[in-house]
Amino acid sequence: MNVPVQYAADPTTLFWPSSLPLELALGQQPVRDICRAYGIARTEYARLRADPAFRRAVEEAIETLQEEGASFQLKARAQAEALLTTSWGLIHRPLDEVSASVKATLIQMTIRCAGLDQSVEQKARAQTVAQAAALTALTINLHLGSDD
Repeated sequence: MNVPVQYAADPTTLFWPSSLPLELALGQQPVRDICRAYGIARTEYARLRADPAFRRAVEEAIETLQEEGASFQLKARAQAEALLTTSWGLIHRPLDEVSASVKATLIQMTIRCAGLDQSVEQKARAQTVAQAAALTALTINLHLGSDD
């Protein structure tokens, strides 16, 4: 596979191949063989193991595998992660290679998956609820008198 383990200008890439934590969590092959398949040297793997984000990614993969049916879900998640690179590439190709409608669909899907798709209607509804709450707020002032 020989996936380079570095961060590129493309924000869809990680410091490690996205499927590496899954491979390690599955444990179907020795770590040495997995690293060899990804082109990861022993020193690079030692650096990854010291990286808290990488350790967390492996722990999350292990936890997900322990859940019923999670193996499929984890594999689909890894595939979706890898497809971000494809999507990024398609979105940034010239219009004569990829149509505007395909680009728009990919952009909308990315925004939705990132949870950034709160619609104008949802924002307006939230604003209306906030305004209604402000209007219905009750203020009670009690004057108990003074010592004079």
